[in-house]
Amino acid sequence: MLAPRVSGHYGQHDVTGLGSWPLWIIFAIRHVDWSKIIASRIRIKRRVPLLDNLSEGLGSARTRQVVMVAFIVLVCLLGGGSRDDIASLMWLRPLSVLFAGYALWVASSEDFRSVRPALLPLGLLALWMLIQLIPLPQNVWSALPGRQVIADIGSAIGLDDVARPITLSPSATLNSLAALVVPFAGLMLLAIQVEGARHAALTSLWLVALFGAMLGFLQLMGGDSGGFLYPYAFTNPDSAVGLFANRNHNAVFQAMALVMAALLLVEEQARRHPREFMVALL
Repeated sequence: MLAPRVSGHYGQHDVTGLGSWPLWIIFAIRHVDWSKIIASRIRIKRRVPLLDNLSEGLGSARTRQVVMVAFIVLVCLLGGGSRDDIASLMWLRPLSVLFAGYALWVASSEDFRSVRPALLPLGLLALWMLIQLIPLPQNVWSALPGRQVIADIGSAIGLDDVARPITLSPSATLNSLAALVVPFAGLMLLAIQVEGARHAALTSLWLVALFGAMLGFLQLMGGDSGGFLYPYAFTNPDSAVGLFANRNHNAVFQAMALVMAALLLVEEQARRHPREFMVALL
């Protein structure tokens, strides 16, 4: 979540880092037997061991876990803000597309069942943003609530027949739409993990939250002389922001960390004392 210090207000949005390719193509390519295609091209009737070994290595449980941890580290270093002028977003979002592409490449159709409840609202949110970007005829757009003033201004300057989208700030809507690629990549990587690896991913997130809480404590203790502890120039300098630019974002993450800690504690107790745990549940 460390990023170059820039100017502006952390509440603004824009289209920084927007741009990706259709990830469903990667999922489709995943199920193509490339060794047979290559063998037919070079008139060889056997499989290509190198491609088989590469596919097996990239899809192993160990590799999936390493990629998941690498993604968590990437988000921690580059994803602490959503401002349009945060340079780190130019790296975070395209790299998130690559991580999501890897997950779709090694995934099977059964892997997505565990994250389907989270994918559905994420997809609906993306769909609603796309709908807001569709240009509407002027007579339809001007009839929407809160548009009359803008419609009058457009008429005064000779732009009364311009089609406009529902959103009043298309750049902000595009920026919000582009930001969805990060949670999408996280869900895809979580979906391809085996059960034990998912526990490790949850533990990693909790450790990140613990580090952020400790950093926030140091930020409060540092006072005016602790500015170097804040990873972003425009932030809440009198509050504990941790690895974020906004104290509210840090507060939400820390609240989630409490839930994660409780879940990890319950799982550990169930693993160590399964019989006593079942009796307690009953």
